[in-house]
Amino acid sequence: MAKYRSNLPQLTSDKFLNDGGIETTMIFHKDFSLFNSLFSVMTMAALILLGQGLAQAAQEKDAVSQASHHPRVIEVDVSENAKRFIFDETPITQDATGNSVPGDGNEFKTEGYLYEHGTLTGNGDGVNGDGSLQYPEKVIGRWICWGYHVGNGGATKTGAWVITHQLFDFGERFGRRSIVTAGLELVDLNASIQRAITGGTGQ
Repeated sequence: MAKYRSNLPQLTSDKFLNDGGIETTMIFHKDFSLFNSLFSVMTMAALILLGQGLAQAAQEKDAVSQASHHPRVIEVDVSENAKRFIFDETPITQDATGNSVPGDGNEFKTEGYLYEHGTLTGNGDGVNGDGSLQYPEKVIGRWICWGYHVGNGGATKTGAWVITHQLFDFGERFGRRSIVTAGLELVDLNASIQRAITGGTGQ
């Protein structure tokens, strides 16, 4: 100590944190239990951690609550490519005009293109008769749908007729930004139905 006696840290103007040895005094001179002191410290630490955990959980719950009150709405136009629609050979049923159509349980897959909302007129545009793109410069992604026919299948006149998964794949790079939904689809035109968002990639 003699070497540093004139240059001790507590002699400077900087802040200095020192252990005053209170634990020695309390244990050896005041007969304070070391076990009780450690238990008190551990209890206090546990309460602090519990409080921090509860605060973090409250913040996360608040963030989720705010997100649920301000949902992000994504709207796109989908144009199905009839050339990419395929279904199983069985089961088959007959529609009202006697045509053979996919029956209950018949599996199928179809594809199409994504356009910005408001691009299509709703009259079957977006894909030419040969399956090529009608507006190639306006395409923003791909759409793939697969699933099973339910109820009366292709002969259904109203209500649910298929249960499907749908992949909305945005951009030029496959799988970089996507949304996957699942649920029933209605045969009725201009009728909406809620579907579950089951997955996705990107932001």
